[in-house]
Amino acid sequence: MKVRLPMKLTNKQQEAMNAEIRKQIVENEEQYDMDYEATIAWVLHKYYNFDSLQLLMFRKLFQEETKRLRSGYIDGHVYPQRAALKALGYDVEALAKQDKTKGEN
Repeated sequence: MKVRLPMKLTNKQQEAMNAEIRKQIVENEEQYDMDYEATIAWVLHKYYNFDSLQLLMFRKLFQEETKRLRSGYIDGHVYPQRAALKALGYDVEALAKQDKTKGEN
Protein backbone atom coordinates (compact mmCIF):
# COMPACT_ATOMS: atom_id res chain seq x y z
CA MET A 1 0.00 0.00 0.00
CA LYS A 2 1.46 3.33 -1.01
CA VAL A 3 1.38 6.26 1.33
CA ARG A 4 0.00 9.36 -0.32
CA LEU A 5 1.67 12.51 0.85
CA PRO A 6 -0.32 15.71 0.65
CA MET A 7 0.82 18.00 -2.10
CA LYS A 8 3.01 20.84 -1.02
CA LEU A 9 1.35 24.24 -1.04
CA THR A 10 2.91 27.12 -2.88
CA ASN A 11 3.88 30.18 -0.86
CA LYS A 12 0.87 32.03 -2.26
CA GLN A 13 -1.47 29.18 -1.31
CA GLN A 14 0.07 28.99 2.18
CA GLU A 15 -0.36 32.75 2.66
CA ALA A 16 -3.99 32.55 1.50
CA MET A 17 -4.66 29.64 3.85
CA ASN A 18 -3.03 31.47 6.78
CA ALA A 19 -5.06 34.61 5.99
CA GLU A 20 -8.29 32.59 6.01
CA ILE A 21 -7.34 30.94 9.31
CA ARG A 22 -6.62 34.35 10.89
CA LYS A 23 -9.95 35.66 9.57
CA GLN A 24 -11.83 32.75 11.14
CA ILE A 25 -9.99 33.21 14.43
CA VAL A 26 -10.97 36.89 14.52
CA GLU A 27 -14.59 36.06 13.69
CA ASN A 28 -14.73 33.46 16.46
CA GLU A 29 -12.96 35.78 18.87
CA GLU A 30 -15.53 38.50 18.22
CA GLN A 31 -18.33 36.07 19.07
CA TYR A 32 -16.55 34.91 22.24
CA ASP A 33 -15.88 38.52 23.25
CA MET A 34 -19.58 39.37 22.95
CA ASP A 35 -20.48 36.31 25.01
CA TYR A 36 -17.94 37.15 27.73
CA GLU A 37 -19.14 40.74 27.82
CA ALA A 38 -22.77 39.60 28.00
CA THR A 39 -21.96 37.16 30.82
CA ILE A 40 -20.14 39.79 32.86
CA ALA A 41 -22.85 42.40 32.21
CA TRP A 42 -25.54 39.93 33.20
CA VAL A 43 -23.77 39.10 36.49
CA LEU A 44 -23.37 42.82 37.21
CA HIS A 45 -27.06 43.39 36.54
CA LYS A 46 -28.44 40.31 38.28
CA TYR A 47 -26.29 40.32 41.42
CA TYR A 48 -25.21 43.95 41.75
CA ASN A 49 -28.28 45.65 40.25
CA PHE A 50 -26.42 47.55 37.53
CA ASP A 51 -28.86 49.46 35.35
CA SER A 52 -28.38 50.08 31.62
CA LEU A 53 -26.43 53.31 32.21
CA GLN A 54 -24.02 51.58 34.57
CA LEU A 55 -23.70 48.67 32.14
CA LEU A 56 -22.84 51.08 29.32
CA MET A 57 -20.20 52.69 31.56
CA PHE A 58 -18.86 49.22 32.36
CA ARG A 59 -18.78 48.41 28.62
CA LYS A 60 -16.72 51.52 27.84
CA LEU A 61 -14.20 50.72 30.58
CA PHE A 62 -14.15 47.03 29.64
CA GLN A 63 -13.37 47.88 26.01
CA GLU A 64 -10.55 50.22 27.08
CA GLU A 65 -9.01 47.51 29.26
CA THR A 66 -9.42 44.92 26.51
CA LYS A 67 -7.62 47.23 24.08
CA ARG A 68 -4.80 47.68 26.63
CA LEU A 69 -4.63 43.91 27.11
CA ARG A 70 -4.35 43.23 23.37
CA SER A 71 -1.73 45.92 22.83
CA GLY A 72 0.28 44.25 25.58
CA TYR A 73 0.10 40.97 23.68
CA ILE A 74 1.39 42.70 20.57
CA ASP A 75 4.24 44.26 22.54
CA GLY A 76 4.99 40.95 24.24
CA HIS A 77 4.04 42.15 27.74
CA VAL A 78 1.88 40.44 30.31
CA TYR A 79 -1.28 42.31 31.28
CA PRO A 80 -0.11 44.38 34.32
CA GLN A 81 -3.53 44.29 35.96
CA ARG A 82 -3.06 40.57 36.48
CA ALA A 83 -0.17 41.32 38.86
CA ALA A 84 -2.19 44.08 40.55
CA LEU A 85 -5.06 41.66 41.16
CA LYS A 86 -2.62 39.07 42.48
CA ALA A 87 -1.35 41.65 44.99
CA LEU A 88 -4.97 42.06 46.14
CA GLY A 89 -5.18 38.30 46.70
CA TYR A 90 -6.99 37.46 43.46
CA ASP A 91 -4.51 35.30 41.55
CA VAL A 92 -6.14 34.66 38.16
CA GLU A 93 -3.50 32.14 37.11
CA ALA A 94 -3.75 30.13 40.34
CA LEU A 95 -7.56 30.16 40.13
CA ALA A 96 -7.44 28.93 36.52
CA LYS A 97 -5.10 26.08 37.54
CA GLN A 98 -7.39 25.25 40.45
CA ASP A 99 -10.42 25.19 38.13
CA LYS A 100 -8.56 22.95 35.69
CA THR A 101 -7.61 20.54 38.50
CA LYS A 102 -11.23 20.41 39.70
CA GLY A 103 -12.36 19.62 36.17
CA GLU A 104 -10.01 16.65 35.93
CA ASN A 105 -11.45 14.97 39.04
